[in-house]
Amino acid sequence: MGIQWAQSIHPPPVIMVDVPSYDEFMEPTWRILKKKGSATLDELTVIVAEDMGLSQEQTTVLHNEGPRTEYDYRMAWARTYLKQSGISENPSRGLWVNTTKGNQMDKIDIDQIKSVVNEYQRNKRAAKTRVEITEEENTDLATPEIDDPDSWMDILIKHLLEVSPTGFEKLCERLLRQVGFEEVVVTKRSGDGGIDGTGKLRTMDLFTTPVAFQSKRYAPHNKIGSPVVREFRGALDGRTQMGVIITTSSYSRDAVKEAERDGAFQINLINGIELCELLKQYRLGVSTESSEIVSIEPEFFKSLE
Repeated sequence: MGIQWAQSIHPPPVIMVDVPSYDEFMEPTWRILKKKGSATLDELTVIVAEDMGLSQEQTTVLHNEGPRTEYDYRMAWARTYLKQSGISENPSRGLWVNTTKGNQMDKIDIDQIKSVVNEYQRNKRAAKTRVEITEEENTDLATPEIDDPDSWMDILIKHLLEVSPTGFEKLCERLLRQVGFEEVVVTKRSGDGGIDGTGKLRTMDLFTTPVAFQSKRYAPHNKIGSPVVREFRGALDGRTQMGVIITTSSYSRDAVKEAERDGAFQINLINGIELCELLKQYRLGVSTESSEIVSIEPEFFKSLE
């Protein structure tokens, strides 16, 4: 499939960018959810950054070696604290809302939230290890001591960068089939304008649309630029009007704009984080465990009046 390699897999030099701490994201996240009623992760990412006046550098610097940015990483901590303190929740994948308690609050107390979550974590660890946790071990630090809810992505990307080219080809082909593609074929041809494979996407159980795709296995710090998108679109001309690029990395702003450019058919971009989520959703090399407890909250219905 012509897997594209970055010129270097070594991490980039550390860039000193002042990104707000995780607790500074709690108030705007809660406030925006209260105003909007609900928001997807993508919406929160954009709106909170605009609300706080963050620069492009502050929102794009990578956390460690990626694939997440430091901004995404600290936003995840903020949401975790809001969730574990009972102020916000995510009732479905990728969607966030405030709880009834959160919507009824006129303001939030960050120190109180930290205290509630620290107590929750102390009890959780004590129950797990049956060892009393001392106060010194739970001193609040700039980086919280609770489990990172998205650290699995970092581990998964490292594994994806270590698999053989053939293995990555098989993974991409299988993922596309799981998503709903039919007749997926890896072309393995050079000089084809970046087309790594083709398939057909069936819609409404009646129509099929030919689709071409390209995969680029880049280290997270090596972003894909707009020239790659333009070249790929040019290769599709006359063959199909639907294309997908899958990468373990991410895309520059110019690449995203080029993919959505007016007057040209869109190119669907799947970045490293979205690839991780898809592998998790379709259980390809990723397994999850969950339990469901159903309870009725009368106060929620009263709050609608």
